[in-house]
Amino acid sequence: LYPREVRLMASVLEEYMDRYEYEGSPMYAQYPDAVTIYRIAKEIYEKLSFKGSDKEKAQLKNMLQVMVCQEMYVRRRRHDKFCRKFHPLMR
Repeated sequence: LYPREVRLMASVLEEYMDRYEYEGSPMYAQYPDAVTIYRIAKEIYEKLSFKGSDKEKAQLKNMLQVMVCQEMYVRRRRHDKFCRKFHPLMR
């Protein structure tokens, strides 16, 4: 249901975030740094070369930042759920 540009952004984002799925990754920090989120979004945006006005480009950058946050949230929840399953409770 997403427009073509957003589907492209989502697929590149997923591939890029796959590289951040390791223990000790900034994605799994207790409080993810805003600078890290902006850097990831900027690197993905630079890979994609969209044409359009400055306003449209700014909107795509903002949407990409939101998509990065959402993808990090989903992956963090999945990681926490997986880790809880295999770690015994401390008593």
